[in-house]
Amino acid sequence: MYESLNHLDRVYGGVISYIQNIGLTNDQIDTLKQKLLEPSEKYKAI
Repeated sequence: MYESLNHLDRVYGGVISYIQNIGLTNDQIDTLKQKLLEPSEKYKAI
C-alpha cells in the first residue's frame, strides 16, 4: 500500500489528482471519501 501511494504521489501528485485524471467527478470523489474514510478518534469527541 505504501508503494502504491508513493507511486500516485510521484506520478499524479496524489490520490485525488489520480482519480480526477481517470474521470471521477468531485461528487463521486466526495461519495468515495464518505464511504472509505473514518473520522479520527481525536475529532469524534468534538
